[in-house]
Amino acid sequence: MGADRLAERPAVIFLHIPKTGGLTLRHFILQQAPAERIYESRLGGGPREKAHIRHIQGEDDPYTSQESRPLEARTEPNGPFLEQLRAMPPERFRGLRILFDHFWFGLHEHLPMPATYITLIRNPVERVLSLYHYRLKQGLDMSLERYVAAARDFQLWDGRTRRVAGRDPHGGLVGQAPATEEMLEVAKENLVGSFSVVGVTERFDEALVLMNRELGWRLVPYDRYNVTRGRISRGDLPPRVLSRIEELNRFDARLHAFAAELMERQIDSMGPSFRRAAATFRIKQRVFQGSPPIARRAYFSARTRASRLKRALGRGGG
Repeated sequence: MGADRLAERPAVIFLHIPKTGGLTLRHFILQQAPAERIYESRLGGGPREKAHIRHIQGEDDPYTSQESRPLEARTEPNGPFLEQLRAMPPERFRGLRILFDHFWFGLHEHLPMPATYITLIRNPVERVLSLYHYRLKQGLDMSLERYVAAARDFQLWDGRTRRVAGRDPHGGLVGQAPATEEMLEVAKENLVGSFSVVGVTERFDEALVLMNRELGWRLVPYDRYNVTRGRISRGDLPPRVLSRIEELNRFDARLHAFAAELMERQIDSMGPSFRRAAATFRIKQRVFQGSPPIARRAYFSARTRASRLKRALGRGGG
């Protein structure tokens, strides 16, 4: 997208719900704008993640101060992001056009420019299984049954409803407040009123086509990132474990169904041309995925060089 057209559009906030395909979408997003127009915090990792694993396992409770707490347990979960944004040179802050991270709804209220949201929402059982295997890679040492029985991981129970609602209607810590009917309704209202694209992870390619149509983003091939291979499937779960996951995510299940309905209505409103475009993109994506890794890397390298050349010519007035 040209710099002038990019500047004319509202900034796009990708509300990245963990384990919904966001890392793959991140690499797609990085091809949509110059690096200086994109913000991502990279706040995760390091001691905080290790402390969180200890907390999940019940070894200790390290969250004794706002600074050491995970974002889910802070009174203002977007606070660390806002600190980084406000520390930017004002011109760069105002010039941002894409922001993506594990935000909570409400970030737009603190931006100096108009903004819209996009997100992906995943079937909650599949998301929990992916989250559990991700925690294992981080050092978690407990069975899936113990993990869901203890439910000490803030992202395990109704995490999407709370994140999309962005606030606890009763004034508690949004990340720790149990989801309620009221919070679910707030989340639904936010999806309808503030999101340009609400996609479900199970229809990833169609979500990208929606972003192309609604945001003017380039529809380019993508590589899959952070895919958990060999993890337990839903069909292999003991009934008591599946029942516990569903119990912990009963509001998330309803939010996922609502998001799927929104997506289907948006696709229907675009007529047959959308489905033709989606079918064409799926074919191109299959061809791309079937090509050797060296060819895929060469493709992305060529796109990066071309983008840099365009920006250099633009700055030079060419």
